[in-house]
Amino acid sequence: MNYLVSFTTNIDIQVIPGNKVVEVRNSGIDKGVAAMQFLDKAENNPKFILALGDDMTDEDLFRAIPKDAYSIKVGFNPSYAKYNLESPVEVIGFLNELLV
Repeated sequence: MNYLVSFTTNIDIQVIPGNKVVEVRNSGIDKGVAAMQFLDKAENNPKFILALGDDMTDEDLFRAIPKDAYSIKVGFNPSYAKYNLESPVEVIGFLNELLV
């Protein structure tokens, strides 16, 4: 992590530590920006938007999606998400319920 940070100091790159992951991205580009670009290009307004994540890098997404979207943080750390599920096992159960 320290090597990546020092290696990218003079270029327009961010190094973000996460939960068992290191995200390297262009400055100013994050999951929220990407999601909103995708939604802006959608031909029909989606009627259902769901964002799920367990990492600090997902907070940009939770913050950016429309207010009527569903956002779920996996775990109970502070978050911009509206809802929480305790574990990936609960996420699988939740997604299975949506299929019914």
